[in-house]
Amino acid sequence: MKTAPLPTLALTLALALAAGAALAQARPGAEDDSVAQQCYAGREVGGPKPDFCQGLEFLEAEGKVIAVELRRHHLRLEHAALPGGNPAGVHDYYVEPAYLLAAVAVGDEVHFVVESRNGHVIDVYPLLGRR
Repeated sequence: MKTAPLPTLALTLALALAAGAALAQARPGAEDDSVAQQCYAGREVGGPKPDFCQGLEFLEAEGKVIAVELRRHHLRLEHAALPGGNPAGVHDYYVEPAYLLAAVAVGDEVHFVVESRNGHVIDVYPLLGRR
């Protein structure tokens, strides 16, 4: 079994790490999305909110999937007016993490959660039996 020479392996690893870091920094607010997901997941636990959750609000609604672009993390939804958010109509949303998009398809009726500060979808799932 042949193995890659150490300098080649080290260079490949360094380039992969640099590319990953560049992608993570490519979109401002990526760190905020994971914080928002933690705060959203813990909202029903009760007790005082951690400091990093202060000021975060979540808008929940239902809508219909018009388009999904997995590579760009985009989801186009048709929905009624969001309380304190977008008016009724068709809107594009950034979805983080992108794997959430794998669970939905064009035509699905979905429940989704938008973090009100940046307008990103942090949770989306199809409503059972509605397609």
